[in-house]
Amino acid sequence: MDIEGWYSVTPENIAAQIAERCRCGVVVDAFCGVGGNAIQFAFTCEKVIAIDNSLTRLACAKHNAKVYGVDDRITFILGDFVTWSKEYVKQKSEGKINKDEEVEVVFLSPPWGGIDYQKAGSSPSSAKRPKTTSHQIPDTPTPATSSTSSEFYPLSALAPLHGKELFKLARDMTPHVAYYLPRNVDVGQLARLPLHAPRSDKGKGGGKGTVPERIEIEEEWMGTKMKAVTVYFGDLTKGAVAQDSEPGEGEGAVEGNDR
Repeated sequence: MDIEGWYSVTPENIAAQIAERCRCGVVVDAFCGVGGNAIQFAFTCEKVIAIDNSLTRLACAKHNAKVYGVDDRITFILGDFVTWSKEYVKQKSEGKINKDEEVEVVFLSPPWGGIDYQKAGSSPSSAKRPKTTSHQIPDTPTPATSSTSSEFYPLSALAPLHGKELFKLARDMTPHVAYYLPRNVDVGQLARLPLHAPRSDKGKGGGKGTVPERIEIEEEWMGTKMKAVTVYFGDLTKGAVAQDSEPGEGEGAVEGNDR
């Protein structure tokens, strides 16, 4: 396992929790790393498409999947999610994707900016993207919804693109997206993501973008330490069923959820 893989792997119990929330037919792990999330997805989904641009990390992911006995349910792809997602959308528009191969959920866990990713934190909408490309699990809790802290992790610090552009690529594939992010991410930016890339289907809370969309932010804790947050969009939110009958929540309404 390389250094980036070591720092970026999602703790197993957190990965299992996310996988349960993302239970579906076909899920894409856009930045699979050494396979922590992809392996857990294989226990709850029919097919996992795991993408990474590192041959070393992908080899580790394949090995780990064999250890867990789920390698037959994961398709590993050495490549770039940005390019792959655009090609998928193109092929789907041309009718070249079979119905049972259509992506239902996209899981985004892009590089946060290396070991020093916390230095990207600033007052909202100011920091620039760091040059390093791996991400680290934080050591101490800092609630993502804190209104007293002046330090926010901006979506612009993500790699390989601004976080809202990565979200749009995922949304072009499916309305149902899970986004794994630093614990101190700028919640205001998260709430505005559906405005940047509204769901265009007629699913729960969709209605061609005319019905306000709720997002759900789940805090990921291990013992007394908050590690990260997972943000759910589309029908992955726990309040998705009720949204059709409660349209007056306001654009970009945020629902918090502590574990």
